Amino acid sequence: HFESIGRYTAAPLVQSLWAFDSKQVEIQLRGFIQMKDISAVVLRQTGSEDLRFGSSSLSKDCFERSFPLIHQENGQDHILGTLTLIKDLRPERAALISSLVFNTAANSFVILLVVLITLLIYHSQVRKRLILVANELNTITAEDLRKLVQKEVVVRDARDEIDELLLSILKLKATAVQALNDVDEKNLSLTQTLEALSKSQSLLQNIIDASPIRVFWKDRNLRYLGCNPLFAQDAGMQRPEDLIGKDDYQMAWSEQAELYQNDDREIINSGIPKLGFEEPQTTPDGQRIWLSTSKVPLRNAKGEIDGILGIYDDITV
Repeated sequence: HFESIGRYTAAPLVQSLWAFDSKQVEIQLRGFIQMKDISAVVLRQTGSEDLRFGSSSLSKDCFERSFPLIHQENGQDHILGTLTLIKDLRPERAALISSLVFNTAANSFVILLVVLITLLIYHSQVRKRLILVANELNTITAEDLRKLVQKEVVVRDARDEIDELLLSILKLKATAVQALNDVDEKNLSLTQTLEALSKSQSLLQNIIDASPIRVFWKDRNLRYLGCNPLFAQDAGMQRPEDLIGKDDYQMAWSEQAELYQNDDREIINSGIPKLGFEEPQTTPDGQRIWLSTSKVPLRNAKGEIDGILGIYDDITV
């Protein structure tokens, strides 16, 4: 653009300079700065002071283009000076940046508006589907699951994450139905087992209670865990439960407590039963009687000794 301006305006300026028409030169130079693309113009002549028109405060970011002013006459070139056109690029760059910022902001606003509208539409559709999922989950109880027929879940291609969630819920329901059925079967089996165990315990307790000999059992700390009614009577107790947690030092036969407990520790430590031996016992009314006693170690499911079981009979003559 500067090249075009310089090429078409240099000739008239050369004529004015050759004619020493300073007024016309000044008019022409001032005409340059009326153009919006020219910030300043400088005319440099050999032996004369530079003529400058336009902005006096230019930034360092300027574009310049110089044109030689040559007058030709009789085949000779006469160099009259140099014309320099200057453009300050700072306002242009500021305007460009401002335009870019405005355009970016406007475009961003439009994009944001489109995104928000899209999200609102998407949210509306997704929300409806998620409400269905939530209702499906909230209305399922254990009783509802028990009424469902166990069947294989039909797996189809999921269109999106919500479809995957629905498929997962269906699989979860199927798994829950199977789990509840398994639990119900195990609970029924456990109930039957507990009933059988209760019957066995009741039968065993009846056998122990009806036994004509004295029966008792202790833990590893030699405290009584239970006995039959005959043993409780010998101890001066009304019920077998009254002995639980007590040891031999708290019984009427406390003077034989050390003797009894030494035997108990020997059986617990060795694991060897002690059968058919005689030992004395002091009754609650202060009499001394003789017993025929047998003791065996009590073992748990792991084979570890947890206490002792003993029986005895009164052999006093």
